[in-house]
Amino acid sequence: MPRPHHFASPSAFGAALRFEADVRGHRWRMERGLARAGRTGTRVVVGPWLSEIGFEVLYWIPLLRALLERSGLEPAQVTAISRGGVADWYAGVADGYVDVHDLMDRDEFLAAQRSRVDTAGDEKQLQVTPLDCELWRRAGAADAVVVHPLAMYSRLRYWWAGEAGPDELRRRCDWRRFRAASAPSRRLPDRFVAAKPYFSACFPETPANQRFVTELLLEIAGAVDIVLLSTGLRLDEHAETHLAAHERIHRLGDLDARTNLAEQTRVLARADGLVSTYGGPAYLGSFLGVPTVGLASVANHNPRHLEAARMAAARMGTPAPALVDVDQAGALARAAQVAAV
Repeated sequence: MPRPHHFASPSAFGAALRFEADVRGHRWRMERGLARAGRTGTRVVVGPWLSEIGFEVLYWIPLLRALLERSGLEPAQVTAISRGGVADWYAGVADGYVDVHDLMDRDEFLAAQRSRVDTAGDEKQLQVTPLDCELWRRAGAADAVVVHPLAMYSRLRYWWAGEAGPDELRRRCDWRRFRAASAPSRRLPDRFVAAKPYFSACFPETPANQRFVTELLLEIAGAVDIVLLSTGLRLDEHAETHLAAHERIHRLGDLDARTNLAEQTRVLARADGLVSTYGGPAYLGSFLGVPTVGLASVANHNPRHLEAARMAAARMGTPAPALVDVDQAGALARAAQVAAV
C-alpha cells in the first residue's frame, strides 16, 4: 500500500485532489478509448510529448509499447506527436509521426511552452493544458483516441516514489533498443566519441564543473576524435557548456529545431562512446547501444531513474549508463575510460 502523504496547507491538499481526479478521469477515458480502438480500428494519437528527453526515452515510449500491445493495437493505427524529428524513436509503436515544430513556428511554441511551465510550476506534463489541446487540434486528432503523457505519470508515480518494486515497472514498460537511424547529414570521423555536456540541476554552472568538462574532453581528444552534440539552440532550461577549440573536437554547427534530436541521434548511433551530463542524453546512449558516462556533481536526482536505466539496459542487452560524481577522486580517469572504451 502507498504510504500516506502529508500536505503543508489546504491548498496543497486541494491541488493533490485535483491531480488525482485528472489522473483517474484521463485513465478511465483512455482505457475505454483504447479498448474501442482495438475493436474498431479507430486512429490513436499519443502525446504531445513536450517534456524531458529522459522520461520520453526511458518511460513514455516503453510504456506506450506495452499499453498499445495489450490493447491489440497495431502501429499503423497510431500517430505520435513529439518534437525534434524523433519519428525513429517511436518505431514499432507509431507508424505516424507529427512534429510539434511543424504545427507551430518556433517563437509561438516557445511562448506557449513557457506559459505551460509557468502555470504548472513544472516542466512535467501532469495535466492536460491548452497547449496540448491546440496541438491535438492542429494535428487533426478530433476523431482519434488520445493518450496524453498524464497516463505515464498515473502508472509510474508509485515506482518513482519508491512505493512499487521493479516487477511493477517491468510489467508496465517494454524496453526495446532503438533501430539504427539513417545516416547523419554531416561528415563524421571514422571513429569518435560523442559529447553532450550541459549545465543542469545535477551539474550546475560552476568554474569547477566547467574545468572538469574541459579537462575530460582534452583527455579523450588525446586518444580519439570527439563530436560535440551541441545544437546552437536554446529550447529548454539547460545551457550548453563553453569548450576550448581543439583540432580533434568537432562541432555539428547550428541545428534546425525541427530535426535537432533526430540529427543528434544519427550521430550518436555511430559513436564509440558518449560523455554527457547525467540525464536524458545518457539514457538515449544506452538505447542506441553506446557506452555512456553521465556526469553529475550534485546528488539531487532520483536514484530510481538510474535503477530503471540499468533494468532497461539489461533487457535490451546494451551498456547501462555509468554515473560519475565529478567531485570524487579518480573521476576524470574513470569518465575518460568509460567514454572512450
